Amino acid sequence: MKEYTPEDSTSAAKAVAERYRTGRKSEGGRTFGQFNVRIPVKGSFDPSRGKREVRISAKGLLSIAFGMHQIDLGAVSQLVDLSQTKAIGDAIHYATRYMNGKKTMQEVTDCILADIAGSGLNVLSKVPFGDYAAFRGHELASAINRLRTLKVTQSRKKG
Repeated sequence: MKEYTPEDSTSAAKAVAERYRTGRKSEGGRTFGQFNVRIPVKGSFDPSRGKREVRISAKGLLSIAFGMHQIDLGAVSQLVDLSQTKAIGDAIHYATRYMNGKKTMQEVTDCILADIAGSGLNVLSKVPFGDYAAFRGHELASAINRLRTLKVTQSRKKG
């Protein structure tokens, strides 16, 4: 920007980079290498509270009561509606149907999003709710990762 007007400075930037070479060698390559994938353990998800088998509720935009535990979503900045938080809470419980000790967190999240894409958000509840709003996979994964009781196994994957 120059005086609030966009200006193409590509050639000037390339000239500066050429003049002040760092000598740094390119790292990596065509693949990222090996990394650990996280496989959520179904038994670490307990939505029960007292005599109720399932007790999940949104406590404001940035908090979910999941059984006896609170999930703090304060750092999940893209949530904008309480209905998203409600849907994410129920999606966490719904996710357990895909946790078989083999599916990664990414695969579990993808399965839930595929179900929602095919049948709508009401797939998350036994009773049609009507007060859900769409969320993205990374928001669901963020909420799951903030569940204090979450246990995972890890497996190496080549990327």
